[in-house]
Amino acid sequence: MKQEKILKINGVMLDKKQLENHLQKIATNHNLNNKSNKDTYPIPHMIENFKIIEMVYQLLNEHLKLGISVHPAGEWLLDNFYIIEQTVKQIQKEMTLKKYTRFCRNIKWYI
Repeated sequence: MKQEKILKINGVMLDKKQLENHLQKIATNHNLNNKSNKDTYPIPHMIENFKIIEMVYQLLNEHLKLGISVHPAGEWLLDNFYIIEQTVKQIQKEMTLKKYTRFCRNIKWYI
């Protein structure tokens, strides 16, 4: 016997026209500035977060060497750490502060 799943919908169902009107309202509230604020430059935070990921990676490696089992999420990190590391290096190299401040930004986020 097949069990039926109950679909829970939060919010409001909109038809195509209502959705279009809603998106137009949202778009009119997004005021853009010519440049991004250098105080919101995300690279220093990314580097801090990466250092923590790196410490966890080293700890997981030590656990494996000691024969301590690793949670599947830890195994994922061990398998994919090099991808994270390369991505961080690439972003750090490409996303300079000068380039970042040239991006348009949404003023509402900083008011």
